[in-house]
Amino acid sequence: MEVILNNVARRFIVCAPKFDDGAFSPFGRSTHRSLALYLDSPHLNGPKERLGGLLFTKDYWREDSTRTKRELDIYGLLAMHQIPHVAEMETGGDVVDMRTITQECVGTTSADPLPGNETSRLQKLQAHRVFLKDTGRDLTTFCNAKDLVTCVADAMEAHQAAFDRACILYRDISVGNIMISPRHRGFLVDWDHWNLAIHVCEPPRLL
Repeated sequence: MEVILNNVARRFIVCAPKFDDGAFSPFGRSTHRSLALYLDSPHLNGPKERLGGLLFTKDYWREDSTRTKRELDIYGLLAMHQIPHVAEMETGGDVVDMRTITQECVGTTSADPLPGNETSRLQKLQAHRVFLKDTGRDLTTFCNAKDLVTCVADAMEAHQAAFDRACILYRDISVGNIMISPRHRGFLVDWDHWNLAIHVCEPPRLL
């Protein structure tokens, strides 16, 4: 497929996605993960450390409001503050012309919120994709106790560093969000939603 991200057309071959359990809920955000071959990658025929242009991709519908941040922006903040054990992003962004219109009908339906409960309004959703350079497998596929403990410890280190350096509180460490790298180290994914990654203070200035 060809995706226009940040006004740049990029070509990918994407294999069949793996859907999270919540993806089948009519109230979810249809989150799914997959592997993608980046056809325009300089590593396509290059060194094997990048697995020849192979990327990890996540596709979902994000809430488009001022109280949330795009996952693209969260990964940018994590990279700026050099947070360890976090996947490195190749590219990402909102998908052009893919947003919901259901919220436009709220005023004529029974979905109107009760007085004083504005948060119950339907929110506009925007299709969002991120492509990560780091690929991995589920934590449940660990081969021995050492790998399991190492990967969980790496995830905890990433969680603490994100809070200390970037003032981001992740709040969603779980089996599904800790991945095992080909080198048997752990890294955190899914920094996507306001109730998962929120700003709790002003981040320190970089020297």
